[in-house]
Amino acid sequence: MSYRRKSSLLSGFYLFILFALNALFFGYVGIVDLKYREIDDKAFYCFIPIILILSIYSYFQNEIIEIVNIIIGAFLFIFAFFMSRSGFIGSADAFITSYVFFLNPYVLLIRHYVMPAGIFIIITSLLLSLLLIFKNIIINLKRVKYFRDITNGLGLLVKIYYFLFCETLNKEEFKKKKFYFVVATKSKKRIYANVEKEPFSFEEKGIKTDWIIAMYGIPLGFFIFLGLLLTYMMIFLKIILVF
Repeated sequence: MSYRRKSSLLSGFYLFILFALNALFFGYVGIVDLKYREIDDKAFYCFIPIILILSIYSYFQNEIIEIVNIIIGAFLFIFAFFMSRSGFIGSADAFITSYVFFLNPYVLLIRHYVMPAGIFIIITSLLLSLLLIFKNIIINLKRVKYFRDITNGLGLLVKIYYFLFCETLNKEEFKKKKFYFVVATKSKKRIYANVEKEPFSFEEKGIKTDWIIAMYGIPLGFFIFLGLLLTYMMIFLKIILVF
């Protein structure tokens, strides 16, 4: 057996172990995120020992670029943690984005450029989530009259943000949907963005208009799981073609 073939077998086995760990973790997190939009922190704590083992393994293998990959994950977690404390994202999102790097301590070769696997997985996940943006644009174009009425007086950047990431809905449509939260109405230009556990009350919020702008609570964990599957499919296909 040639050195190249041995190397491919070892790489394939190592990647298979990583894939199994990632499929177990992100599969669970993705499904729970999709169904409930709430993930128990214990799911993240359980994988800390595995992350430590992978980090130590990379260190003793002297894979500097893979250690850099883990450092990126650590800084990303700190950044995402403070973002979650400020209310911009959920606390689970801080764990999810950093775990993409922690559980994938290797790099990919894309057209002669070396890229941490975590970056490629996140980019792939974001590209998949663009499908939601296309849906929002179509809905808002159909209801552009109501959209303009609600966003009258808001800045251009805010309008663009709402047009891309939110939907123009009437009250009855909103009541039938799940995991949506109101961000703006004609009378209230900015409402605190939060996926409320209790049913949203228009009366308690003082909303009397029939049309609103609402945002869908994006299941980040689910999209990352899809991005992860596509990434590993590409990697294993490349390994198979080596033989």
